[in-house]
Amino acid sequence: MKAMIKRVNEKLETIDLEKELGRNFEKNVETQGIVDLDATYELIGCSMVETCYYMQELVENRIDMIVDEEGKLSHKEFNVVVADKKGKIIDIIVGNILFVGVDEEGNWVELTDEQIKVIDSIFRKMNLCFLEDEYDNTIAYKVYFMK
Repeated sequence: MKAMIKRVNEKLETIDLEKELGRNFEKNVETQGIVDLDATYELIGCSMVETCYYMQELVENRIDMIVDEEGKLSHKEFNVVVADKKGKIIDIIVGNILFVGVDEEGNWVELTDEQIKVIDSIFRKMNLCFLEDEYDNTIAYKVYFMK
């Protein structure tokens, strides 16, 4: 089962959920290829998740971007900055980000090859920005500019 993950301070990567988690997903007529909440918690490293809808390209291609709902409260490192066309910061996504497909019934399912290309394209178009902290350490981060 293919998904994509953008871990903090790492590059976007395509993963096989079953290999990554070391277990098989139940596959039967009713749950064929469905990604469960336990898998998302484990991969993102949290106990509550939410879906972000900032990236219109994802919504149009039936892709969910799943993040840690309490990541900011637990002071996780930032991952992707979301800004408007003028560069005003709208949100900062912290912690790991998981990308999965969405079926007609709203269930999370594995990504298709075409969906993987859409996600790759979005991340290739993001601008890399740099910031210095109070200790003169340089921090690099990706910025997604909303359309």
